Amino acid sequence: MLIDPETLVTLPSAEFRSGLAEVLKAAIIGDAALFEQIAGGGGGALAQVIADAARVKVRVVERDPLEQGDRAWLNLGHTFGHALEVISGYALRHGEAVALGTIAAAEMSASLGMCNRRPAGARPPHGGTARPAAAASVRSGGSAGGDGHGQETARPGAAFRRPGAHRAGDGDRGASEQAVLGALETIRGE
Repeated sequence: MLIDPETLVTLPSAEFRSGLAEVLKAAIIGDAALFEQIAGGGGGALAQVIADAARVKVRVVERDPLEQGDRAWLNLGHTFGHALEVISGYALRHGEAVALGTIAAAEMSASLGMCNRRPAGARPPHGGTARPAAAASVRSGGSAGGDGHGQETARPGAAFRRPGAHRAGDGDRGASEQAVLGALETIRGE
């Protein structure tokens, strides 16, 4: 793996922020300190932040090399995200769609009682959730923000990976139409 921050800073800012969705996802699924750093607005050294996120992904894949359970966590935000890509006509970048999908997944999880909207002990300035960090990662100067993986859609009964689902099968059971639509409503206007 090559981490080259000097190359990354040459990207247009919207593309750079889009990539940060992967860092945020890794922080949510496996690195509380990294999450606190992001949610609190602390950037840290770019190479270290990326390395920390990559370590989370490596740990997940090592635990589940055959995609039998935990590896599904790497799909956090993608079920909603892929649907958002499609309905935006791919105007949303993949990372932007996944960041918004992560917000929707967290909101749906909270509405189903699977996690708190504000983690215990969290004191980031934006209220203690992934929402502001994810939303900030997709702000792109007013443009609505694919990779074409349209096989996942946010529809009733779709499989979702949700924060708060820790036992095998908890995060991938179907969701009601009301839960899906409620989660999508929370990201309207982001």
